[in-house]
Amino acid sequence: MWPLFRLTNSEAKYCNKYYDPRKRGSAVLHRKYGGKLELGPAQQRDLFIFQIARRSRVVAFTVSGDVSQFNLVFSDVTGEQYTADPAPVSALVGGYNMLPLSARYNPVSPVLTDKNLAGITLMPYIFEPNIVLPPNVTLQITATPTGPVVLQTTFRIDFTLHVNEFPGMPGSPL
Repeated sequence: MWPLFRLTNSEAKYCNKYYDPRKRGSAVLHRKYGGKLELGPAQQRDLFIFQIARRSRVVAFTVSGDVSQFNLVFSDVTGEQYTADPAPVSALVGGYNMLPLSARYNPVSPVLTDKNLAGITLMPYIFEPNIVLPPNVTLQITATPTGPVVLQTTFRIDFTLHVNEFPGMPGSPL
């Protein structure tokens, strides 16, 4: 499911794939950064801004929550978009519309049972090619609703960005 990790020639000049005390250079850091987006009657659009000081590659996006209620656009500060205009999250991660833990289908209190969770498999959305971010460049995730927002219901997704960081590359702190 996850692609093999390989360094480009320019990355290999400054970083090692794994930590090795006998070799010069820093090891690539595999990090995970979490975030959340919420939409409701009063908030029809939400924005998450991701920025780190090192040169990095955003590899994947994993998500849970009301995936059927969100369209997302991944873009950087230059305006380059990494997904088509707004892409439904359920299509990106292989979800479906009736998640039993969703606020739309169980707004009061979800009951966690094996029966409710059976069959829920959300795949990671792999950015291929990876999103390469120079130091201090932001990645913006913009959320809009897929359809009309139900009155008095707030939809939420929690997500994780899977990132490889390259300390020691030009412009990146160690």
